[in-house]
Amino acid sequence: MYKKLILISFFFSLNIFATNVLEISKDFIKHDSSNYLYFIKDNSALTINDVLNSKDFKLPQKHHFTSTKSAFWTKISLKNTSNSTQVLSLSNILPGTNYVDVYVYKKNKEIILHHLGDLQTQNKREEISRFSTFNLSLDKNEEVTIISKIKNYYIYNLGWKIQHRNAYIYKELHFLLYFGIFAGILILYSLYNFFVFNIKRSIPHLILSLNVFITLLYLSGVSGILYQMDLGLNLDLITAITWNSSVFLLIGLLLLPYYFFNIKNTYPKLKWYFRFKIFLAASIIVLLLYAQFFDESYFYVFSVVAFSAVFYCISLLITAIYMYYKKEKGSRYYLIGQGLYLICIIVYTLVMNGLVPYFFWYKMFFPLGIILDLIFFSIALYYKTQIKHLEDLQNREYLLEQSRFSTIGQTIAHVTHQWKHPLTQIGTSTTLIQTVLNHQKENVNTTLKEQLPLIQNNIHHMSKTLHELSSFYSNTLLNNDALIQECIQNSIKMIQSKITLKNVAINLINKDKDIRINNHIFSNILLNLIDNSLDEFDSSFEKNTIDITSYKQEDKIIILYEDNAGGIKINPISSIFEYNISTKKNIESFGMGMVIVRMLIEEKLFGNIKVKNHNKGVQFKIVI
Repeated sequence: MYKKLILISFFFSLNIFATNVLEISKDFIKHDSSNYLYFIKDNSALTINDVLNSKDFKLPQKHHFTSTKSAFWTKISLKNTSNSTQVLSLSNILPGTNYVDVYVYKKNKEIILHHLGDLQTQNKREEISRFSTFNLSLDKNEEVTIISKIKNYYIYNLGWKIQHRNAYIYKELHFLLYFGIFAGILILYSLYNFFVFNIKRSIPHLILSLNVFITLLYLSGVSGILYQMDLGLNLDLITAITWNSSVFLLIGLLLLPYYFFNIKNTYPKLKWYFRFKIFLAASIIVLLLYAQFFDESYFYVFSVVAFSAVFYCISLLITAIYMYYKKEKGSRYYLIGQGLYLICIIVYTLVMNGLVPYFFWYKMFFPLGIILDLIFFSIALYYKTQIKHLEDLQNREYLLEQSRFSTIGQTIAHVTHQWKHPLTQIGTSTTLIQTVLNHQKENVNTTLKEQLPLIQNNIHHMSKTLHELSSFYSNTLLNNDALIQECIQNSIKMIQSKITLKNVAINLINKDKDIRINNHIFSNILLNLIDNSLDEFDSSFEKNTIDITSYKQEDKIIILYEDNAGGIKINPISSIFEYNISTKKNIESFGMGMVIVRMLIEEKLFGNIKVKNHNKGVQFKIVI
């Protein structure tokens, strides 16, 4: 009786092996575990012995599960029905699974134990690969049963991909090749946008560069590449990168339109809505990190991530429609990108929440949507940049004319001041002559002899002033070189009255007497610089000075312009050469003077200009 009970108990303990068997024929290449995989849910910390004696194994209706904290046990049986030894590679379908313990039984006896999963010590792995993979050699007519325990954060896939070893190697090599090419393209594009940012200081290019790089990180993590590279990184860190990079991408996608459409300044109400969404995304990142490193129960937040991605995408699409309605430059391409991104993110959300059957490439719909969005955003950014470039080209001649008329305005003020005194004297003389003519005709000759020379002198003075103005502006931008000393002195004469009013002493230091320069262009430059300095000077200060030094250095002309007016308080100081940047207050249409100065130097004199605060003022260094 005792022996019968043992036999019956042993018989029931082997019920786990009485399942459908996947036959490995001589033509076998690959097969998934559908219709051959059985599972039970571990709700009570089962041991391998408990599993061996369990009668609860059943065929799953689906292999992909979410919103569960329990581990799963699976079993599948394989039999080699070919006439030769078959070497197989078995991979869990979901890259990034944390723990996969695999028990291989042959003739009801455990022969192999594999510790797989991204959080298992890598030296325990038979091979480091993208998936939780192990190799299995089956002799002729040999049959094995494979039992596995799978434990992960929130998302599970119980399926196994079973491939001939050579087919597995071939497929993985091709995947790594294509991924390497694609990763190289992303890295180059990220670097390109970073360099553009360094040159143009364009924030959208910086965000685009970071988004492309984070997309690469996410792809590397979600496909298992980051783990397979074995960079010596902490395994928890690799997992954290994979989980959180998707949320960082959401933040990046919010920042792109925020800066691209200048929402902060142009749409102040919309600004707070964007900031609120960025705050929510940052909160999700904090919760995910807390769940991973402190309390796994908080991984329920991942369901929020999936659906919030849809919410964020819809809100971005609405923003894109609104910007298109407002006829913002580049909004058409941005709208197309958001539409494609919404389609991809909906598919991704349905897959990751188990609402549609899982397939590995469906998981790539999230990064695919990101990439499509970034591609069309790049087109929008390029389009907007080109439009701005064309507008700049159209405005350059206008700016040059504006510089000419600006200096004309300054010198007209000078002429007005210069003419006040002689006009007063002429008026006084003519009044005197008229009075004498009416009341003292006998003294007319004497009066005329006294007053006519005064009138002629004043008229000559006025004529001379007018001639200086006329000769200064009669030439266009054609070459009319003159000695630099003469150019400086002529420019000073044009605004001498303002210089006197501000109590400024101008010191000229000309180390090389034969320096020649385009008179008209350089005078425009100098008038802008001097006028800006004069606006900053305090006339009550007795030692207001401007020093202008010129000399040759090899084949270059160096001009140093320095004042002691207190310096420029804009940071970075080089931004004074940008549009609408000025230190002046309460002045309309400001911020063009230094733009014109730089344009004249770079495009007409083929030189460059640099600025820095120096001693108690500012120093401009012009190299031509």
